[in-house]
Parts: sequence; structure tokens; C-alpha cells
Amino acid sequence: MKNPPTDINTDQAPSTLTAWTHRHRRPLGLTFAAAAAGMTGLWLVMVPAKAEQTSGLQEFAIRWGHPACWALLAAVGLLVAAGAPKRVRDGAAIAAAICYAAFIAGMVL
Repeated sequence: MKNPPTDINTDQAPSTLTAWTHRHRRPLGLTFAAAAAGMTGLWLVMVPAKAEQTSGLQEFAIRWGHPACWALLAAVGLLVAAGAPKRVRDGAAIAAAICYAAFIAGMVL
């Protein structure tokens, strides 16, 4: 009987879902990037009403935080499709989370 290939980092066979997503990373990444780009466009047009009631950094966070988050998530999808290193993908995802946190902070304050 043949042993399944193992992951170098864990010495365990990859799960079926992990193997499937790795094989289909390009179409999955491009699909995610297209959806996130659409959400970027949507949030560039739909600005929460609270942005009109604030000014300065809070207005900036409300007006641009959410679209920036989606734009960075679109970049993550493209990076996945391109097979970029995990560290680069993680950096873009963390930057998206920071933008979203700024948006939420602007909405709550």
C-alpha cells in the first residue's frame, strides 16, 4: 500500500479539503479576488451616513477603511492565485484586518 504524501512541517498527511484547495488555488483565489473587488466598488459608493457627521481622522476611517479592507482582501486572493509566499499573503490579510478595525473604531466612537 502506498503512503499519502506528508507535509514537511507537520509530518502528517494533508486533509482531503486542504489538498483540494491547494490543487484549485488559482480559480479559488481569482474568484475570491473578483468578489472582493466588487465589494470594494460597492463600499466606495455606499458610504455610511456617520461619515457625514464626523470630520478628520474619524471621517477618513469611516469613508476609506472598509473599501481599503476589501481591496486588500482582493489582493490576498490574487496573491493566493499567484502562489505567493504565505508570509506575503498573511501581511496583506493583516493589513486588511487593521483597515477594518479602523473602520469599526470610527463607527463606534
